[in-house]
Amino acid sequence: MKVIINSCYGGFGLSLEALKRCIEEDIPVLEKKTIENSTEKDWNYYMDRINIKYGKYKTDVYEIYLLNEKNEVYSFQDSSNKELRTNLELIKIIEELGEKANGKAADLKIVDVPDDVDWEIHEYDGIESIHEKHRVWY
Repeated sequence: MKVIINSCYGGFGLSLEALKRCIEEDIPVLEKKTIENSTEKDWNYYMDRINIKYGKYKTDVYEIYLLNEKNEVYSFQDSSNKELRTNLELIKIIEELGEKANGKAADLKIVDVPDDVDWEIHEYDGIESIHEKHRVWY
């Protein structure tokens, strides 16, 4: 099974180009929300913590929020979600775009994990690795 991880300090994230492809191809990795009667001013207030702006599309390093021309907001916040990390359509986009798929603080890598392994993502300062699940007591 292929799994997407981040292999550098920073954090998992997709580039604007990769995110736009996800929306265009209707890949269910982003949650769609609508802000009724929203304006750019409302959006700036609503998302004042976002510090990177690309036209009407906005994103930050750790969370993704996109606002398109129809005032539709797309977001995913739980980047450790297994469905997201193993989505074959997203993996295909990352393979096609290569380095252009990386978010601002990301270096995405696709690793192969045996199908019979129960795994989880471990992260330290944004660098991720896949670990086989095991029990731990403290």
